[in-house]
Amino acid sequence: ITVLDQEWLMNLEQEIYGTINQNFLNLYELSYKMAVSERQLHRKIASLVYLTPNKYIRILHLHKAKKMIDNYIERSISQISYAVGYNDVHYFSRLFFEQYNVS
Repeated sequence: ITVLDQEWLMNLEQEIYGTINQNFLNLYELSYKMAVSERQLHRKIASLVYLTPNKYIRILHLHKAKKMIDNYIERSISQISYAVGYNDVHYFSRLFFEQYNVS
């Protein structure tokens, strides 16, 4: 991975973390902010991290939630779920378990 690709990926992560509390992230809007087409966004993410944009975004949201849990930032799982953009706590818990094998 080149330095330019690393910088692009870091900018992408900043954009995603900047809107992390939204339960739906519009890929068109994200691609606009990243100055690429939606198709280019898909191809670039797939080539760099071997995931679809939606899976990559979900992993980043779950990673943020794990950091919040580890650092005791919120008091409950439901608060963490809402903070990272999931309105359905059960769905969030299922995704978290699938990702980290921790309930």
